[in-house]
Amino acid sequence: IDVLERKGVNRSQGIIALFVISTLVIGVTTTIFSPKITSEIESMQKNRMAYARLFSERLKAQEVGLGQRISAFKNLNLTEKLLTWTEESAEKMWSWIPGLASQLMMALFLVPLLTFFMLSEAHEIRRNVLKLVPNRYFETVYSLMSRILDEMGGYVGARIIEAALVAALVSIPCAILG
Repeated sequence: IDVLERKGVNRSQGIIALFVISTLVIGVTTTIFSPKITSEIESMQKNRMAYARLFSERLKAQEVGLGQRISAFKNLNLTEKLLTWTEESAEKMWSWIPGLASQLMMALFLVPLLTFFMLSEAHEIRRNVLKLVPNRYFETVYSLMSRILDEMGGYVGARIIEAALVAALVSIPCAILG
């Protein structure tokens, strides 16, 4: 936003442009990948019993092999215990989903709103914080605040670049493999 502001773009217009571009990128990405994700989820739901049976058979085979090598593992019934734990965990997960969905929807609403106000009022907030500082500490606090903001900006920028690289490294092979 500061770069756009230095180029003569109004701060509010720059923020709105950034939000519009971000919304378009998210919308296009969602439009491209949601049908693929939906089809994968539907495929997993249709074949879940076959996957569960195959998983159970392989686990039982591993348990039998482990019991033959180590006699202490013969009568532990690890497969049954693991399958029971998996079923209980899945039931708990289904109870968490509504709360998680509501938190996600709240975050999808609040994060852009708070980000907009923080970006548009950043200079005013900084100015008002510096008004609270006594004159003898002003230079030190101003220098420290500038260094902290620069470091935080670099950190956030690095995280955004890292997330973009991970997304590219995951989505490109997935797109190639279908």
